[in-house]
Amino acid sequence: MSKLRKCIQLTFPVCLGYVPLGIAFGMLLSDAGYGLFWSFLMASTIFAGSMQFVMVALLSSSTSLVSVALLTFLVQSRHLFYGLSLVERYRHFPLLKRLYLIFSLTDETYSLVSSMDEKDDDLLFMISLLNHLYWIAGCVLGSLLKNLIPFNTAGFEFAMTALFVCIVVEQYCAHQDHFPFWTGLLCGGLCLVVLGPDQFLLVALCLSVLILVVKNQRRTST
Repeated sequence: MSKLRKCIQLTFPVCLGYVPLGIAFGMLLSDAGYGLFWSFLMASTIFAGSMQFVMVALLSSSTSLVSVALLTFLVQSRHLFYGLSLVERYRHFPLLKRLYLIFSLTDETYSLVSSMDEKDDDLLFMISLLNHLYWIAGCVLGSLLKNLIPFNTAGFEFAMTALFVCIVVEQYCAHQDHFPFWTGLLCGGLCLVVLGPDQFLLVALCLSVLILVVKNQRRTST
C-alpha cells in the first residue's frame, strides 16, 4: 500500500493534466460521431494523446490506413529517442511487462521515470499503469459529459499544447543544466523556419539528439 500511495503522489500532477485532456478528447470524439465505446477503445489501445486528437480529424475525413500509419509514426517518432535512454532500465523486466512499459511510454511518464533516482521495478510499472488509467478515465468521462451536457468543443485541441508547455517549464526549473532546453528550442525554431510546420519535428529531434550526443562524448573524453 505504501508503494501505491507513493505512486499516486508522484503521478497526481499527471492526473491533473490527463483527466482534463482526456475529457477534451472524449468530447471532441463524441462531437465527431464516435461514442463512449470508441473513446474507451482508443484510450486503451492507442494511448497517444497528441495522435488521438489528430485521429479525430482523420476519422472525419476518411483518411487511408497507410496515411494514418505514416502520420502516426511521424507524430510519435519522438518516443524512439525516449526509449533509447530507457533500454537498460527496462531490459530486466519480464517480457509482458516490458512490452506494456514500451506501449505505455508517454512524455509525462518519461519525465517521471527519468527523474527518479531509485530503481524500484514495481514503482516504475505502477507509474505507467496509473497514468494509463488516468487517461482512460478522462476520455470516458468526456464522452459521457458530451452526451449529458451540450458543449461547444471549439479550441479544445489546444489543451495538449498547454500540457506540453507545462512539462517543459517544470523540467527547466527542475534541472540546473539548461543546455538541452536551449538546444531543442533553437533546433526546433530553425527547422520550423526552414522546413515548415509539417516536416520540421523529426529533423529537429534528430539534430537535437546529435548535438547532445556530441557534447556528451566530449564531456566524457575530457
